[in-house]
Amino acid sequence: MNEDKKSESIGEWIEISTLSSWKDNPRNNQAAIQEIANSIRRFGFASPIIARKEDGMIIAGHTRYEAAKAIGMKMVPVRFMDLDMNDAQLLALADNKLGEISTWNDDKLKAVLDDLKQEDLSGLGWKPEELEILLDFDLDDIMPEDDRPLKPPKTCPHCGEELD
Repeated sequence: MNEDKKSESIGEWIEISTLSSWKDNPRNNQAAIQEIANSIRRFGFASPIIARKEDGMIIAGHTRYEAAKAIGMKMVPVRFMDLDMNDAQLLALADNKLGEISTWNDDKLKAVLDDLKQEDLSGLGWKPEELEILLDFDLDDIMPEDDRPLKPPKTCPHCGEELD
């Protein structure tokens, strides 16, 4: 990401090395890191990382943090909150769970995506095959293979070995 896209309105920009992950984070973020990295490259940092003021522990934004590291960012936007450890953990859980409650209006989603299908649809979080189903078209017609999001490697849940 071009660091000229920084915006004071989304938080204080700090060195990424001053943050630390919540070691007990129950979310499995690995599969989303590449897509979030694609989004950050394309749109910039739309939402800041939320961290505890006291110690820089990440409350919300673990995937944005890992994506920023993966693309070599040295500075990231952070909103610091003065929360004790219990409230920080509760906010971390709420931040992830509350987003699961919303659903898509499939007709409106299809209409918006259909209007935009001549645009580059990478960095939105949908897998190419999902877009093909939503829009009833062949992705090869609008997105070169090199621009498609990378599929995360599949690993065995028991031994961690990468599967074909």
